[in-house]
Amino acid sequence: MTLREAQKPDHVSLNSLLNRLKDGRYMVPDFQRDFEWKARDIRDLTRSIFLDYYIGSLLLWKGTQDHYRDLSCTPLYGRPHGSPEYIVLDGQQRLTAINYAFVAPDERLPTRVSRALYFVRVDRFMAEEYDDAFDFTYLNAGRGDGLTGFTAFYGAPERQYANHVFPLAVVGAGGWELSNWVQGYTAYWRQQAEAAEAEDARAEAALHAGNAVAFGEHLKSITETFQISYIELDRDLPIDKVCDIFTQINSKGVRLDIFDLLNALLKPKGVQLKAMWHAAAPRLEFVETGKLNVYILQVMSILRQTYSSPKYLYYLLPGVERKTRNADGSFERHVMIADAETFQPALGRSGPGARNRDRAPAPSAGIRRQQIHLSSLFRDPSRLRGGARRGEGAAAGRTGSPPTGASACGIGRRSSPTAIRRRAKRPRHATSRTCARGSPTAPPNPR
Repeated sequence: MTLREAQKPDHVSLNSLLNRLKDGRYMVPDFQRDFEWKARDIRDLTRSIFLDYYIGSLLLWKGTQDHYRDLSCTPLYGRPHGSPEYIVLDGQQRLTAINYAFVAPDERLPTRVSRALYFVRVDRFMAEEYDDAFDFTYLNAGRGDGLTGFTAFYGAPERQYANHVFPLAVVGAGGWELSNWVQGYTAYWRQQAEAAEAEDARAEAALHAGNAVAFGEHLKSITETFQISYIELDRDLPIDKVCDIFTQINSKGVRLDIFDLLNALLKPKGVQLKAMWHAAAPRLEFVETGKLNVYILQVMSILRQTYSSPKYLYYLLPGVERKTRNADGSFERHVMIADAETFQPALGRSGPGARNRDRAPAPSAGIRRQQIHLSSLFRDPSRLRGGARRGEGAAAGRTGSPPTGASACGIGRRSSPTAIRRRAKRPRHATSRTCARGSPTAPPNPR
């Protein structure tokens, strides 16, 4: 299956999306950021939906039980476990915000000690005063989910009608709740118009009754025809392809990190990658880049398989097979890392990590790999200077070509911290030109 065949563009209406949210169809992998939107961010999203603005596309992966387990998936914030169907690769913040505003779970906002309830001021909305039409209020949790919680806080529907307050939880309630609320709102102001004695009061009430009808038609249009677009990745898509797609995703301007994905995939195998990085990071503060954790993984990949593109980092997972082509055109499968013990040093092992070498199973003829204990790069990061150079030198010796990749970009040079700092301060365009002349083993530009 090609990557194009594995991607299926589609869209879903707001009503259908809310039903899927309530069914618990969406799962969040462990490598995703926690829900961190503030109350005003959620309000702004509801405003965009009501004004029929495009809110971006979602990237979903049709999941399996193995995927949910391997990626340590959990439900969206505020949702209990349900009937999972999709893994959210991009769009978690928006999906959670939609659920929080419209379904209104009885949960506090992660950034506050209280929950928020969302509503529309109908009179302001119909007057096109959109900046003032969308609002929220804080209250303590414990009053109930959805419309029940809003009614317990604000009062009976008659009070909502009188103050032109439309709870967004009405939309999330489903069934006949939306139709009943609009009919009740319209009837309330028609009765007010009939009961009014003053001409001005009668005209104002009649205006509100007319607005109630128009608002109901707008609600029907938004809930039934507003479309949220998404791309669905096939459940049979190999996880290394998903890794490659994942590295290209941007969410709210923050690039998601392949390091976090591998950390999540390694956890079930007993490897605490993030903890290893936290232990090594203080010894690498002299390197001026925010991507060194990924670069270390790429050097590991170079030394094992001479490739460092993010999509190849998946094969650093213990027990994962990689398909390779031999000189005669035949294919073989090889496991780059046999088990977690090969990736992570045994506790209590003595001696400097740079002296420990673990051998992978012997590769077939024509394939030679520099063998090192991978996690020694985290225990002794100075090996980045010598180890990468040796790995690149071995590759150059086989092909007769000059050193490329990590060595060409300076990662593998034996240099003092002062020299490394000097190279790190060079203009980025100079580094990118150097790497551009290298092979696929060159780490990506830090930009």
